[in-house]
Amino acid sequence: MPVFQMVRRLPGFSGEISLNGCPYPVSQLQLHRPRGHYVHAFWLRLANALLNKGGLRGIGHTCVPGLFFPQLDPRRGYRQVEPWPCGLTTLAVNVAGRPTIRDAVTFEAEPFMALTLRSEWNTIDHYIQDMKSKYRLRVRRALEKSAHIERCDCHGSTDKQWMSKAGQLLSDTLATRVVALPENIPAMLQTFSEVFGQDFLMYRYTIEGQPVGFVTGLILGDTLHALHLGYDPERTQGLHLYERCLLDMIDTGIQMGVKTVQLGRTATEIKSTLGAEPVENSLVFFVRNPVLRLILRGYARFSYHPPAYTLRHPFASDPTKVALF
Repeated sequence: MPVFQMVRRLPGFSGEISLNGCPYPVSQLQLHRPRGHYVHAFWLRLANALLNKGGLRGIGHTCVPGLFFPQLDPRRGYRQVEPWPCGLTTLAVNVAGRPTIRDAVTFEAEPFMALTLRSEWNTIDHYIQDMKSKYRLRVRRALEKSAHIERCDCHGSTDKQWMSKAGQLLSDTLATRVVALPENIPAMLQTFSEVFGQDFLMYRYTIEGQPVGFVTGLILGDTLHALHLGYDPERTQGLHLYERCLLDMIDTGIQMGVKTVQLGRTATEIKSTLGAEPVENSLVFFVRNPVLRLILRGYARFSYHPPAYTLRHPFASDPTKVALF
């Protein structure tokens, strides 16, 4: 399976694990801030050391969010991991919905935003025409503001100079956030290209020949997953390039005949203005240490608050509710 092959080549890959009889790749959780201050870097290094020393691993990999959603048995607890690897104390699993699992603590995560494509949408114009006037004007304004930004296809690119620039653009976009991506972002993008080839969709955006942004996607089954989006915030200020990238992914999905365009997490409200709907998901932590499990459960119950967001409904009639699988 190409996704398994991809994870095996990423930094932090720690082998495979059997969950309810199905094999899954597992990896370390590494946090960093692409443009953080020294003091931030110190605390992040300390957090990473504690995470690794504490035996925390996650199924799948943070570089491929939304591609691994194991089915859990709510009654079996951590015994559904057979055998439990030596030295592993905590296992994180991203699952659909908000399940209650024995011997585990569940945290509600930001939803994945997915747009179900209607059968009558044969072009992007059909999609836009189905919107309410306010949202239709908003989309057309974004396309008009970004019309002079040229787009070219870089699907499966092996150009290391471009990958370096793309990595820089993604770092610029994530500069103020703590992210769970490898520090060598260009190498991560290169790995995607090498594993998936032309199936790894990449659009590069330029102004007067200078790259100012990019977006990537991957088609798995009948779903187009938008994966990475980076841009120069200064050169694209006021040009609505973020929305343009998402609209181009939707356009690509329509042309390729997929059923769903998965726009990923974050920017929930913006993506809902494009018709995407939330798909609930959670992080389930299996914790073998009962004391640590009690502390984590107390934090989840009394201190943790999932990000708040407002949903918009741009279509005159709501599309069918999306399904994760």
